[in-house]
Amino acid sequence: MAEGGFESIINDIEKEIECGICLMQIKSAKLLNCLHTFCENCLDRITKRGFISCPYCHAITELPEEGVKGLSPNFFFNRIADIINTKTGSKPTEESICGNCDCGQTVQFYCDDCKHFLCGSCTDCHNKMKFLSGHHIVDLTKFSSKDFQIFIGKPGECKKHIKAELTLFCEDCKQCI
Repeated sequence: MAEGGFESIINDIEKEIECGICLMQIKSAKLLNCLHTFCENCLDRITKRGFISCPYCHAITELPEEGVKGLSPNFFFNRIADIINTKTGSKPTEESICGNCDCGQTVQFYCDDCKHFLCGSCTDCHNKMKFLSGHHIVDLTKFSSKDFQIFIGKPGECKKHIKAELTLFCEDCKQCI
């Protein structure tokens, strides 16, 4: 890839993960039934009597009991935002705090094999485990275009079922499965 290619990719992706309501990088990305994604707070502002009309296609999404908070998160957008925030040194989001431990540190690394973001402490533990030797761990501040292509090519994992990739969307539950 040409010099500056990764920065060009980052710029293109930042445009793609821009909220169509606030026109800023999406924070706490939530999926509507039509699969368009917006910030949780922005969707809160446009909610009408238990439903949302998509600002792009006007499809109606009925809200669960929990309101916008109960909508499915767009894990892919949130993961991409974490990489961009780490790479550019932006303020970490709630999603960029390590979820593997209780340290409250910001994620700094990504394991391609485990498909997990890791803080420094978790990375140290990960590297000490012999059965995880050979895993490709990437420092997010040194994320290259090749690393990014590998990252976006992998499906997310189910939060309930260990090692199960998200492959389908359940219409009944309104969730990726």
